[in-house]
Amino acid sequence: MGPTLVDAVYDKLHSYTATWRHFVPRQHGYTGEAPVDLSSLTMDHPQIAFRKQRLARYLTALVYVGSLRERMDRRGFASSTVDIWRVDIQQPSKPIFARSFG
Repeated sequence: MGPTLVDAVYDKLHSYTATWRHFVPRQHGYTGEAPVDLSSLTMDHPQIAFRKQRLARYLTALVYVGSLRERMDRRGFASSTVDIWRVDIQQPSKPIFARSFG
């Protein structure tokens, strides 16, 4: 699901200059060479690969949190007032989930 969905999202974003130009500035956390202008930002640019990887991690975390919530609901652990679900996508090997039950 992840790579196919991420590729489809970026294909769509790349098809519009109005959206693609927002990917030229360096993204927080990216340490490689940033593109100098819109013409140098291709789909195979390392910054785009970095962004795709982050989006894939985020989508995977969303699916995981959703399935965790369903399992907790079935077992009666979760109330209907879950306040906080935070997923740390900066360190995908160590996801942090915080929850508060009312």
